[in-house]
Amino acid sequence: MPPFSQAHLQRLYRPVTIGFIMVVVGTFLSVIYITLSKTVITVTPLRQPVTAAFDVTVGPQAEHDHDLVGSVAVTPQSDTVTAAVSTNGTTTVPAHAHGTITIENHTARVQPLSAGTRLQSDGGVIVRTQKRLDVPAGGSVTAEVVADPVGADGNLPAGRLIIVALHLSSQDKIFGQITTPLTGGLGQAAGTLSLDDLTKASDQAQAKIADSFGQSTRGLFKALLPVSVSSQPAASVPSDTYQVTVAANGVVVTYEPSDLEKIMTQELSQTLTDDQVLRTMDQPIINAGDQPTKDSIVLHIKAKGSALIKPSSPLLAPATLVNLDRTAIQSKLLGSRLVKTAGVRFSPWWRTSTAGRPESITVLVKPAVQ
Repeated sequence: MPPFSQAHLQRLYRPVTIGFIMVVVGTFLSVIYITLSKTVITVTPLRQPVTAAFDVTVGPQAEHDHDLVGSVAVTPQSDTVTAAVSTNGTTTVPAHAHGTITIENHTARVQPLSAGTRLQSDGGVIVRTQKRLDVPAGGSVTAEVVADPVGADGNLPAGRLIIVALHLSSQDKIFGQITTPLTGGLGQAAGTLSLDDLTKASDQAQAKIADSFGQSTRGLFKALLPVSVSSQPAASVPSDTYQVTVAANGVVVTYEPSDLEKIMTQELSQTLTDDQVLRTMDQPIINAGDQPTKDSIVLHIKAKGSALIKPSSPLLAPATLVNLDRTAIQSKLLGSRLVKTAGVRFSPWWRTSTAGRPESITVLVKPAVQ
């Protein structure tokens, strides 16, 4: 039998040993539990449409950011159709309104304007200059203009005209001024060729020109810029039939598509938020600006595409998703217009919230939906 003191020590150490073992086991189990605690969050992003509108200049050299190297070819196009008179009696004779305006320059530099420069009224009516002009710094010049629309729509009262091709910041410094109303959109009431008849015939002629001229393709832009509409005999002369002729400039612009796509990418990217990344780009909508110069033309571009949430977005950062239950996670993610769905899976199965460690949270981004 051991001495009294040894037995006493054995009884004293037994609970200490058991307690130590329990602490070690508890710590080990806690480490295992924390290590095995995982949360997988699966996000389906929502594709967001993005658009941008800008101008590019196509010419032999690229001197500015929005210039494209390319070629511009212009060929006269025309076609004639027979207008069947649908009404009898007299009718007004449609024509292009015309007149003289003053172009003012309130800047410290000379402003050159090419023939065919477009100016626009408050109501959206376009008139064009008839010859090249240099508007002196701090001065003004007079210019002959002709309205684009045929008929009374081209008749304009006194008022201001903006120069379409100028940057918005310059349009209030360099502009046109109508002091004497533009008239001539409707001629004398004499002929039997109505405006509706003339419009229908001119539309048919322009459609025939367009069919033979062809369509734009990637890297090749085609446009018909109307020049004139005439009839033989004149609409004011009574006749059973009229030969209506439409004349237009056929413009063919050739450029490198990848160069335009780079500019489109830049413009669309500028519309994105910090949480977005550009995903796709559609074919742009392209329209011609003013009549081209000898070897260059301005094109109006409307770019369209789609954006998705960035995988690196702060919204998806695991550090912002710690210690949250399923409802809180989904409320946080679905509160963004960039997220369509958010699935949450905890492990082990009995967990109801994320752990306090970002490294235990995995965020997966699925393919986008429309």
